[in-house]
Amino acid sequence: MKGKSIIINPCKLKGRVKVPTSKSYGHRALICAAFCNEEILIKEVSLSEDIIATINCLRSLGANFKIIKNKIDDNVNILVNGEKFLKEGSTLFCNESGSTLRFMLPIASMTNRKILLKGKKSLISRPMKIYEDIYKSQNLYYKSGEDFIEIKGKLKPGEYKIPGDISSQFITGLFFILPLLNEDSKIIITNNLQSKSYVDMTLDIMKRFGVIINKISSNEYFIKGQQKYTGLEINNIYEVEGDYSQGAFWIVAAVLNGDLEITGLNHKSIQGDKVIIDIVKRFNGNITPIDDGYLVKKSDIIPGVVDVSECPDLLPILTLLFSKAKGESKIVGAERVRLKESDRLMAIREGLNNIGGYIREEDDKLIINGTTSFIGGTVDSFNDHRIEMTLAIAGTLSNKSVEIIDGMSINKSYPKFYEDLKKLGGDFKVI
Repeated sequence: MKGKSIIINPCKLKGRVKVPTSKSYGHRALICAAFCNEEILIKEVSLSEDIIATINCLRSLGANFKIIKNKIDDNVNILVNGEKFLKEGSTLFCNESGSTLRFMLPIASMTNRKILLKGKKSLISRPMKIYEDIYKSQNLYYKSGEDFIEIKGKLKPGEYKIPGDISSQFITGLFFILPLLNEDSKIIITNNLQSKSYVDMTLDIMKRFGVIINKISSNEYFIKGQQKYTGLEINNIYEVEGDYSQGAFWIVAAVLNGDLEITGLNHKSIQGDKVIIDIVKRFNGNITPIDDGYLVKKSDIIPGVVDVSECPDLLPILTLLFSKAKGESKIVGAERVRLKESDRLMAIREGLNNIGGYIREEDDKLIINGTTSFIGGTVDSFNDHRIEMTLAIAGTLSNKSVEIIDGMSINKSYPKFYEDLKKLGGDFKVI
């Protein structure tokens, strides 16, 4: 079923916006809390569809969640009790969340029961062969169809050889459960590990919950068995930080359209997408740190080359950024983005070219020639939240209106995106 259409009219943006909290940290914090045998309060959670999918899967496995509305903003605080975790459940619905599916599959194995993991066809079609191969090598049950994966059997301790160029989510999924097994394990990355920062985020948050994984070398991790997730040092409270991958949309919007204060961002964050600050600065963007974020001013961006192998989620919005630079730019190292909610190389090329962009697509790169103006038109979001948000920002810069069909995919990661756009002066209507 196609989503709604959104018509974005040309407009100037100005003001202050607080970004949603990190979806990546949110998933990980909720999972670690569910493994604890005591109540944990996770503060400042942004309830996107992906986060709700993880909550529902953990709840199906027996964890208890009490959601408390935040009086200050739209985020919520969540009280997690994992006393009955892994003692219940047989069906998990992951919706369209790749993180949820790849994290929950090894977690579900800890029940040693037959578990059915379901999701939209677009989710189950994403690469999962790494887990299938592991299950078959351990003589465990694994079956998949168009919209489901069914497993039975507890994963065993030992040596796991995992390719690092498909998704770091497989590594994180194994990290969550291997320390709980009765013997030690080792994970060896068999080729170049991409999106390394997401692995570092997992190690960081697990350490806060008392579980230690030792990095032996750039491609090898030692996991001591018989560990336990424990409460947090300060009153069993964990606060989720702001999301740089969502902040990137407003950073680029400010550079191209008008001055914005963008808040909720930790200057010391280890999120890989924090590199958006360095990238925009490198190509002449005017960014100044302020308390709790950045002041970003309209700037004349210069062309250049960016490798997104460590920050693939930034590809759509960086394509827009360089579409307004005078000259030719390249975004390389992007092969993996074809395996996201859409083929993002194709989707963003088609979308921006439809409104006057000049973008060529190759196997793992985009070649972008800057344009002085967008001319308006109709574009398809391909039901991809990052494509939709990029095209919405592009619409504010266009000479004429831009209609985004198959819209409202933003609910996957940033449900309040259009509300925030309106607060900043955005002019649009949903039909």
